[in-house]
Amino acid sequence: MRASKSPLLAEGVRMVGFHTAATIAPSLILWVAIYQLWAAVEELPQFLVFVFVLSLLPLAAQLGLWFCRQIWNGLSVTVTPPHPFGLALPLSLLLLIPMWPAGAWVANQVPDACETVAGEEVRTTLPTAPNRTAVFSVQVHGWGNSRAFGFNGGVVVYTGRGRPGAGPPFEDLYFDLARQRGHWTNSYTTFIPLTREVVGEYVRRSDNFPPGEAEAIADQIWDALNRYAEKRDLPPMIDHFHTGEGPRIVSYAPTSISFLFSCALALLPLAVGSWLLARRYCSRALTLERERLPV
Repeated sequence: MRASKSPLLAEGVRMVGFHTAATIAPSLILWVAIYQLWAAVEELPQFLVFVFVLSLLPLAAQLGLWFCRQIWNGLSVTVTPPHPFGLALPLSLLLLIPMWPAGAWVANQVPDACETVAGEEVRTTLPTAPNRTAVFSVQVHGWGNSRAFGFNGGVVVYTGRGRPGAGPPFEDLYFDLARQRGHWTNSYTTFIPLTREVVGEYVRRSDNFPPGEAEAIADQIWDALNRYAEKRDLPPMIDHFHTGEGPRIVSYAPTSISFLFSCALALLPLAVGSWLLARRYCSRALTLERERLPV
């Protein structure tokens, strides 16, 4: 009897590793699927509730089959318990909830994981509404945080009414700071050099400005573009979106990146929990196998 049990014990040691991997794998696949569908999560947060409910289906099916087998074989006979992957699947989602604050914090400490956005306004003298004047909004985006950052490009948008009788305002000017080139809204496949002359042309074609004002506005826009490209004389950087006055650079980690960091932090407790569940599963399965062996 002792000789017949030894191979089962050795097999149990090998089984634990296999079933641990089999327990973790579905949870990892679920995490990857959620990351790939993150746009849907941001559009409809209730989607995560739907995913969690779906993650309960394998466990429900396992318990249902186990109960049917138990009834079929009689209550006096113990059948093999359900595989632990069904239990680990919903638990892996619940595990991300306490890990999220830490994951978001860690993501915000890594410059390459963060994005930056900034904006400045160049005011004009032309009215757009009572007590309001038109502005050129310089919107810049990039990467990084207070430790290290850079700006890639952005867009200049005019909020005025445009030239009288000429339809809507002239197209927006999109720019690439790294390559020093840009394009208009409706000609994004045709690039033009990003120069002071191009900025001046954009301002002049946007509206009928008084003599000299168009050149002054173009100088301010050109100065802003150069300051962001050279990272000098910039507004302060903060880690949250604000509603106060004055320009700011906002650094933040996208929620999809925070999700990835939360998954990375949750991986260790998931692995430990999966190993414990797999060990218990294999122990019970081998115990049932021993009970079936002839004495």
